Amino acid sequence: MSEENKRRARRGGEIRSARDVVAELTEQNKPSGGTPPKKPGRRFPGIDISPITEFLKKAYARLKVIPYWIKIGIAALLFAFFALLFSSTNPVVNNTVITVVGRDSAIDNYKILVISDLNGRRFGDKQVQLLNQINQLSYSIVFCLGDMVGEDGDPEPFYELLEGMPAGRQVYFIAGDSDPSPYVSSVRNEEAPLRQLVLNDWILGAEARGAIYVDAPMKIEINGVEVWLAPASMLNVDAGETLALWKEQVEQEKAGYLAGIAADTHSLPFTSYRLDRAQILNDTITEMTDGEMLIALTHVPCSDEFISSTATLRYDSKYLGVPDIVFAAHYCGGVMNLPLIGAFYVPDSTLERFGWLPSQDRVSGLREVDNTQVFVTRGLGTCGDIPLMPFRLFNNPEIAVITLSGTMPQNMLGN
Repeated sequence: MSEENKRRARRGGEIRSARDVVAELTEQNKPSGGTPPKKPGRRFPGIDISPITEFLKKAYARLKVIPYWIKIGIAALLFAFFALLFSSTNPVVNNTVITVVGRDSAIDNYKILVISDLNGRRFGDKQVQLLNQINQLSYSIVFCLGDMVGEDGDPEPFYELLEGMPAGRQVYFIAGDSDPSPYVSSVRNEEAPLRQLVLNDWILGAEARGAIYVDAPMKIEINGVEVWLAPASMLNVDAGETLALWKEQVEQEKAGYLAGIAADTHSLPFTSYRLDRAQILNDTITEMTDGEMLIALTHVPCSDEFISSTATLRYDSKYLGVPDIVFAAHYCGGVMNLPLIGAFYVPDSTLERFGWLPSQDRVSGLREVDNTQVFVTRGLGTCGDIPLMPFRLFNNPEIAVITLSGTMPQNMLGN
């Protein structure tokens, strides 16, 4: 542009100096009425967040008018929900040492895995969550203390657990009160050993996967020491008298079977099996010596009176004697616990207040009755005897690892 044209443009206002432009823009940005201009809000490129901000504003406005006590209630419900979610799905490991005084010190550091009350529940696909924890633990044998199948009668979750356990670690199991009956309703019509004729499918299925059903005393080995394992229900059974009664019953039913009596034909295999169990009990009592260790398994915890009664029978050659350890389950830690209180109910009418507000050492863990150590595990699921508590609250599922010791702790030896 020539100098002449520039002069004409300035006279016509087409070209202004930088100073003039800045002054004009500054004047335009001055607010009217003295109110400063609003700064532009921060924006997300390509995203209109105004609906979200409007929603949050309205939500906040509504919350402001809600009474304070309702806010506290909502917060408490949210806390309980997340506590429930965590405590129902995350098993914890309970490591407990049980000292058996007067027994062979060779049992020291022998570890037993104790689980119970699976009740047909799955912890992940094919029990992967549970097995991941179990398979990281050190243990030699496993005790399953009943209700592993539960009321629904589906044994597959139990089988998946058995199939996922490491080989070479023997599993012993008992039936619980919510499990299907150990016996079939009608004897199988096939050529097979008596055990396979009368025991229910879920038990035979577990045995086919390597587990051993404990319905009579048997001998196991712990670090080279022979130990007796028995159902607690047989502790106060007069073996000689029971054996004689079952023998008599079998003879009567045999006669009825030959005479074509349907009832005797049906019951004879079951009676014969019970006679076999009684014979094993009688033989065990004959074989046992005072120095041998006895472990009893039960689903429902034994009363103190029941355990104490074994001490009065110990000198009678017709009974098993006093157990060194009783392993029990069933209470599931009270299912629902309250903070600072613990379990407020367990299904046991033999306890004070019929199980309401029980002493917490009765609910789970280790305690001593006379010379017997009693361990009650919290288990993995819920208790079928408490239908109004379908989930656990402030009460994680439990896997217990018991370490045996035959040596008195140093703090109990004194100076």
